[in-house]
Amino acid sequence: MISEETFNKYKEKNMIELEKWECFNNKISLLNDLFLTSIFSHLKSISIDKLNKIVTVELSNNSCFCKDKIQETTSSWRPEFDKTFGVDWKLVIL
Repeated sequence: MISEETFNKYKEKNMIELEKWECFNNKISLLNDLFLTSIFSHLKSISIDKLNKIVTVELSNNSCFCKDKIQETTSSWRPEFDKTFGVDWKLVIL
């Protein structure tokens, strides 16, 4: 799960979308990939742009290894992302 501080920061602005993110994040934990779960659970920030249908997340450590792991496991997490947000939404990793 994302930190309480990060969640509260965006709570009033994007409550529905953040609830969707929490749902997606919970589904990630069910994939039994502890490293991927850890990456998505320890984000520095989350930005949800409803107009352009983009979820932007900033990793807590700007590691190429973490970004590569997300890219390499797209086929695992993307179906859950699409179910949660919709197939026309995009995830951007900073």
